[in-house]
Order: sequence, then C-alpha cells, then structure tokens
Amino acid sequence: LISAYSRQKPPNPLLAQAYFDKLEQLYERSRNEQIKPDIYSYGTLLNAWAKTGDAKRAEEILRTMHENYKSDPTNSVKPNTLCFNEVLYAWAKSSDRASAGRAEMILQLMEDMAAAGNVDVKPETRTYNFVLLAWANSDPQESPDRIMDILELMKEDETAKPNASSYKTAIAALVKQRGSEATNSILDLVHEAYESIPWQIDNQFFASLFYLMCKSNNQAAASVAETIVDDLKTTTLIDIDLETRVYNSLINCWSKSGERMAPTRAEEILQAMYEDYKNNNNELVKPNVATFTSVIDAWAKSHDPHAGEKGEEWIDRMIKWGVAPNVLTYTAAIQCYGRSNRADKTFRAVQMLKRMKEVIDSTERAEQGVVGAYNAVMNAAEFTTKGNLEEAFRVACLMFDEVRSSDDIAPDDVTYGTFMGVISELMPSSELRNEMIALVFKRCCSDGQLSPVVVKKFQEASDRELYLELMGEARAHSIPPSWKRNVKAKQ
Repeated sequence: LISAYSRQKPPNPLLAQAYFDKLEQLYERSRNEQIKPDIYSYGTLLNAWAKTGDAKRAEEILRTMHENYKSDPTNSVKPNTLCFNEVLYAWAKSSDRASAGRAEMILQLMEDMAAAGNVDVKPETRTYNFVLLAWANSDPQESPDRIMDILELMKEDETAKPNASSYKTAIAALVKQRGSEATNSILDLVHEAYESIPWQIDNQFFASLFYLMCKSNNQAAASVAETIVDDLKTTTLIDIDLETRVYNSLINCWSKSGERMAPTRAEEILQAMYEDYKNNNNELVKPNVATFTSVIDAWAKSHDPHAGEKGEEWIDRMIKWGVAPNVLTYTAAIQCYGRSNRADKTFRAVQMLKRMKEVIDSTERAEQGVVGAYNAVMNAAEFTTKGNLEEAFRVACLMFDEVRSSDDIAPDDVTYGTFMGVISELMPSSELRNEMIALVFKRCCSDGQLSPVVVKKFQEASDRELYLELMGEARAHSIPPSWKRNVKAKQ
C-alpha cells in the first residue's frame, strides 16, 4: 500500500505515511519481524514525499532513521545511499530557494560518512545527478559553474562517472542561465559525452535533451538546439544518423520559443525532412503525426492572424502526404483559431471539432484525450471579444454539456476552469450568473477536479460573498482532498 500511494499519479504521501505509521505500530505491538519496516519501506515512503517536492519532510524522516540507528543499531534500519538519494531527489524537485545549497550539504555529509568507513552511503552517479538537478532547477547565476565543478568531481570518481542524464542536466542548465552565449561550451559537452559514453549518446538522448532545453524557458533554446543538430550533421567526431524524433523535438523547441520566426522555421524543418525522405528514401526522417502536430502547435502559439488557415492547411497537407491527423493535431488546429483575434474564431473552432468527429470515432477520441479539444473550443469562446458574443456563449454551454453528459469522456479541471472563465467574460453580473457559477463549482468539487487554477477562475467569476460561502475555510493552497482527488498533475 505504501508503494501504491507512492507510485500513483499524483502520488499521495499523506496516505503512504499513514500506512507506514500503521505498519510501525503493528510491529511495536507484536514484535513480529515479518512486518517490521525495512529499508524498502523507508525508501518507498521517502520516494512518495520526494515526488511532491516536500524535501523538509523527507529529510526529517531520514534524520529520524539516522538517530534511531545510532541509538539502537541492532533493531533499527540503517540509512543507505538509496535513502539519501530520495532526499536529494526531494530537494531537486523542491521550490525552496535554498534547495541547491541543502543538496550540497547532504552530499558533503555522505562523502564524509563514506570517507569515515560507512560504505553504505557512498555517493553514486545517481546521487550526484540529483545534486546537479537541484542546481539546474535553481536560479543563481553561479549554477552553471557549480554544475561544471560537480561534473569534474564525477569524472574523477571511478564509481560515479557522469552518464547521459548528467550531461543533459548540465547542458540544460547552461541554456537556462546563459542561452546562446554558452553554445561553444554546450557543443564541447556534447562531444565530451559522446567520447566518454558513446553507447548512451543516441537519438533518444538528443530528443530528451531538447525537451529539457525547452523547459528552461530561455528563448534561445531553439536556436541552440538547431546549432547542435547542425553540428551533428557535419562533425566527423560523432557518428549518429538523426531520426524523426530528434527533429520533432527540435520543432517542439521552436514551437515553445516565443520567437516570431518560430512557425516559419518549424515549417522549414518539416519540409526538409519530407524532401530528404522522398528524394533520398530516408525512412529515418519520415515526418509522422507528431511532426505535423508540432508545426501546427507552433502556429497556435504564434497568435498570427492567419494561424487558423495555416493549421487547416497543414492538416490538409499531412493527409495528402499519407499521415492521418489525431486528436492532438485537431486540438492544435482548434487552438490556432482560438488564440487568434478573429471575430468568427468560435465558429471556426467548432467547425474543426466537427471535422475531427467525422474522421475519428468516439472510442479513439476518448483514448486520445479528446476533452482537450472541447476545452480549446470553450477557450475560443471565453476570449471572444468581438462578433456574436451570445453565440460564443451558447457554443461554450453546448460544449460543456456535451462533455458532462458523454459516456466516453469526462471533464477535467481545465474544462471547469475554462467554463467558469466563459461565464465570467460573457455573462453580466447577475443572480443568474451567481447561480451558474455555484452550480459549476459544486459539480467540479463533486468530480474531484478543483485545482488551484479552477479556484482562481472561481474567485474571478464570483462575488466575494459567494466565494467565501462555497470555499469555506478552504483556499487554493489548502483544498480538501476529496475536491481535488481526480486532478491530474500537469507535465
């Protein structure tokens, strides 16, 4: 049960802790060695807290383990590297500003204990990787320098050499803090990684590296990723035949870059892939549904007045080239219209949804997460500022009712938050509006979909009296578990 609550998405450390405490109580009463908490029990509990980034709670458990072992080594569980790693993982995920420094202190403690003869806590590659990640996720300007120092330490340790994850973390941190200024250092790290661990530096390495670079939120991530691709295509020092997934990740980088040229550059990369595939029979770079979807997504994020037409154009082209659009493709196309400033964007978004429903059956739509497409149509209605606002509101109501009454799909927190936004933007303040907001809020809580985003939308849509009446003592940071039980963690 402890393991189950640790592995569930999102993890539930409170229940994992509750069952661990029960296990300890049962052992204390019975002294039955078969139910005594072991290193696996502690490791799983620590992992549950680590996944939520509650580093202080994880460290408290580790400290208790350590103190219990010191006072009674015969009947207590001795902390090992696995336990320390989980606490470091917690600090790496923590939003605490002191996380990197705290991770360093724990690493130093492990090194000191190992040097004193406790080989059970000797740092390994994974240990150092969590410290690297803690630095990468922090903001200090000195982060890249410290990360490079830790990489050097790892290279000197025969039992903790850098692996693919180490290099990806280091490169992503350089992109985050220094952008294109770090291009030469980044290329040096790529070459160093291939030279030291060539079996780990493959297409998957670069695809996941570009994904991490995107998450850095540095606008230069896409141009740096493209420089890496250009280097891989020309250098004789690295022997890798680039595949579709690497180019897809590169296009995704451009899509999320915020650069004005992003959709055009995404199109150029896709076009080059298609020509290489057709002219050279290079199956390795054949565009797939993810390729086209990322290009359409780039247009959706561009806010270009012609993005809607571009999205439709690329759907037509991919069908012509023999690639079937999926739900995510159509959702991106809906967003192309929804994020535009067109007066008819809600109508256009609905037409795209209808087009999707004509070619993808309900079962397949449900499996592919079709609720996102309905949310995108409602989002178009929410931000309609000109044209027929009443029609936009009517469409949003129809979308919400269709999702709520469907046997194949269910509303998520985005559905509820977006529909509250629709009511807020398109309905004048009135008793009827308050009644609708109250009804949607109660349904949301009943479905266990009250996320902090929904709470914010609810607060914006309702008057203070209604907000306090329905929220009670709860706030966005202290939502009752039953109200948020089905909220899925965002990637």
